[in-house]
Amino acid sequence: MTNVVTLRTVEIGAGRPKIAVSIAGQEIEQVRQELQRVLTEGRSETGWDIDLIEIRMDMFSSVTQRETVRLLLDVLRKDNPSLPFLFTYRSKQEGGKGTLSEDAYGQLLLWAAESGAVDAIDVEGLHYQENAPGWIAQIHERGVYVVVSYHDAKKTPENMDVILQRLSACGGDIVKLAVMANSTEDACRLAVASRKFTEQFCQPIISMAMGEMGRTTRICLEKTGSSVTFGAIGTPSAPGQIPVKELVPWIK
Repeated sequence: MTNVVTLRTVEIGAGRPKIAVSIAGQEIEQVRQELQRVLTEGRSETGWDIDLIEIRMDMFSSVTQRETVRLLLDVLRKDNPSLPFLFTYRSKQEGGKGTLSEDAYGQLLLWAAESGAVDAIDVEGLHYQENAPGWIAQIHERGVYVVVSYHDAKKTPENMDVILQRLSACGGDIVKLAVMANSTEDACRLAVASRKFTEQFCQPIISMAMGEMGRTTRICLEKTGSSVTFGAIGTPSAPGQIPVKELVPWIK
């Protein structure tokens, strides 16, 4: 049985899959305006189409300045008291823009956990395999959930079952696996590995095959078992990402 992770009022691992959108910017006001734009464009006649916002910090210019990071998170939370936030700093090695040292990365995660403004934090569990379990424990001590993740922006690995097992063992609350599909077969292999994980482990999974060949894994979530899909409002944050308004008929 899948555990349910509740972020504000959004239940990950229960009910329909949830829709997440990523936001980013170099300065506080830029990030703030991007969030408001996303929320405005992500609203339909029935309310918000977005369940979860991912704050991508690897493009933020003051990411090494604790007070500025805290101010950004406080501003976003004050503007949006009920919206679930996932805090993410994606390293260059896993397809992002981040170039922080390992120590600085770990410190940033703890700053976010101590802020009281975010609901979950993404930890790259295999990239930082030695320190990730300790960071996860400290984040949990501060009452924040953890998405333990692995991204391969070039290919679909052969050993996805092993990767998912290792991610699960890190101790996070949600497991995330994103790979690059270079063929429809790659997308099918991701779907099989993801679905198998849901049958063997209790953590909710977020999974996707990036790229045009993997688009079906972002909408046919009954095949993958993924609890969350990432959509785009404006410029996609990952290859193959589908506009939110196209996702809604499949998800809601």
